[in-house]
Parts: sequence; structure tokens; C-alpha cells
Amino acid sequence: MLRCITWNLGRRLKQISSQMKAVVERNPDIIAFQEVTLESSKIIKKILSSSYKNIIDSFELSSDQSLMNGSRRLGVMTATNYDLKPRSQNEFEIPWQERVLAVDITTPQETIEFYNTYIPPGSSNRWKKI
Repeated sequence: MLRCITWNLGRRLKQISSQMKAVVERNPDIIAFQEVTLESSKIIKKILSSSYKNIIDSFELSSDQSLMNGSRRLGVMTATNYDLKPRSQNEFEIPWQERVLAVDITTPQETIEFYNTYIPPGSSNRWKKI
């Protein structure tokens, strides 16, 4: 049985160390974070790299990271010790492709299609999010 923790980090830079400690202590097979920023991504990767060998964020797949600010500053991150292969962001026809990260995770038993997403709030984005 695989164990996964998914967590909306809420852009809390001051709490990243304690958040990562809480996750690592639980030793999940797969981690899925939402509300990751370019800045927090670097910090998270540095902290998790001693415990997880494969870490990827949705910004890495973006063809233009300069767009990742303002309303587009939030992305997602997935980490695991299993082999991880990112899928194309073009798999989804959505306005903010950095809000979805699709990966294939290969365990000793099987390959899993794993989807990590952060859906924009409807109150400020209306029908765009659907």
C-alpha cells in the first residue's frame, strides 16, 4: 500500500521548515504540495532532498517562468523516492498549466498516473477555473 500526503502550503514561507519536518516524520511514499511559489520551491527542494530523491514542481515544465507572478505565482510540487517521469503540461487545455502536475510514478509493482492540482478559487476566477 502506498501512502500519500497532499497539503496546501498556503504560501507560508515562515512555516516551511516546520511543515517539511511534519511531512518527513510521517514518511509518505508520495508528497503532493499545492500553493508552491518559485521562491518556496527552492527552499522545499533543499529541505526534502535528503529524504526524497525525485522532486519536481510545475514551474520546471513551464516554457516561460517570467509569467509565474501575480495571479500565476502559485504552482504545485510532487516528491517521491520512486522513479518519477513528468507528463506533458499540454495534456490539459487550461489557462494556468502550472496549476497541474501530471507524473508517472514507477513502483516495484506498477506505474501510477499521479495528478497534483491546485484549482483557482471560484470567487475571483469565476468560470476560468472550470
